[in-house]
Amino acid sequence: MAKKVLIVDDDQEMLRILKKDLSKYSRTFTVLTAEDGLSAVEMLKKNNISLIITDLEIPQMDGLALLSHIRERYPEIPAIVITDSSTPEEQKLAKEKGATGYVEKPFIIEDLARKIITSLKKEGDGGILHGIAPGTFLQLVEMEEKTCTIRLTDDKSGNQGVLFFKEGELLEARINELKGRDAAYQILAWEEATLSIQESCALTENKVQADLQALLLEAMRLKDEIREQTEQEGVIEAEEPEIKVEPERKITLTTDGEVAKDNEPEIVLELEDEKPAPEATTEIKKPSPTITPGTKKSTPTETKPRVKPRTAQVPGSEDAGIVYSIGDNIFSAVSDLKASILGSSFIKLIFKALVLFVILVFLGFSYFYITLESDRDLIKQIGQTKAHIRSQQEARFQIEEEIQRLYTEKEQSFKNNESKVAFMELDLKIADLEEKQEKIETETKSWKKDLEACQVKLETMKRKTFLERITERIKDYMSQKAA
Repeated sequence: MAKKVLIVDDDQEMLRILKKDLSKYSRTFTVLTAEDGLSAVEMLKKNNISLIITDLEIPQMDGLALLSHIRERYPEIPAIVITDSSTPEEQKLAKEKGATGYVEKPFIIEDLARKIITSLKKEGDGGILHGIAPGTFLQLVEMEEKTCTIRLTDDKSGNQGVLFFKEGELLEARINELKGRDAAYQILAWEEATLSIQESCALTENKVQADLQALLLEAMRLKDEIREQTEQEGVIEAEEPEIKVEPERKITLTTDGEVAKDNEPEIVLELEDEKPAPEATTEIKKPSPTITPGTKKSTPTETKPRVKPRTAQVPGSEDAGIVYSIGDNIFSAVSDLKASILGSSFIKLIFKALVLFVILVFLGFSYFYITLESDRDLIKQIGQTKAHIRSQQEARFQIEEEIQRLYTEKEQSFKNNESKVAFMELDLKIADLEEKQEKIETETKSWKKDLEACQVKLETMKRKTFLERITERIKDYMSQKAA
């Protein structure tokens, strides 16, 4: 499992960069951050921190006060100090407060990572053991008179604790906020734990003040008491009170409300002549009830008159006694009409053709819209044309300068009475340059015409609406197809 490193600094940007750049070492350690001293104290309470890196200048609790807190409450945690500027006095004071390293800003991330890994390796330089009974192993530590700091993690509950040994003597025990003997009792009662051994002890004062064997015996006694108490509570919870159920009585009522004489032990109400409730959808005429000899005729109960909706008697249904509402008839007629319309093959064909026409219109409109020349395209084309004309003019000016140079060279040759061959070579060069100059002038005129045409087209396009431009585009397309 990766160990946790807490970095404390009031510079949020630096914390973000450190956490991001150090994430590539996540298999070895993970980075937690805090922006002030009090936040760092809360992080120490909630997490099993293996190393802390802090700036000296942090709000709410400065770095030196935080180091003092760590040395007092978490002496097993090493601390590295980072700061913008340091003096020998500050370094000495930080070391006295428990700092194991010092890093000056600015620093290289890889150098800080190496310091972190080196400090974390010291935490387990004495080895890591898994599935060990703490009591048995600690007796060996006492016998060998070892000086070490042991971090323990209970394999069952996941609780974490720390033990400090100086020459085989147990000085202190800690589990979160619990210290001393109470913490030692809990740790020694663990059945199996993972142990990380550091071959150093930052404490010198014995705060437990008890022999290890006595602590082991007391821890076992407390463990047995808790086990017995738990077992007794489990037995009490398992014993449920017996619930007696009184015999039920069966009560039979006649139609006149009198109770029958033969009462059996069951709570069941049986009502004679019970009739089912009428259905809500239809009203069916029922025959009048018959009265059997030996029973009294029950008087009907008064009920409030119920308003019925307007109904229509369907011819031929008098004998059946079924009444249909007008709303049902209208709904049925509309449903039949809808089914007949949608069921027609001709209507289906028209509907499909209409859908196909809409799709084709949409595709055509999309094509003309995509291929429609926009203002932006013309502006871009005008800019490119102007740039090309400028480049042509620059080339023409260069040729003119070269022609003037050649004429000057020709006059100089004439004054120096040079040979006719030199004169002919200069004339040929001048002729070639003049030909290029004419060609450039011709191309420039063509580009200027294109530029004027684009400008006119742009002005015309700005005066037209979008619908007019689409219509014109369609006409151009149709004329091209016709041609």
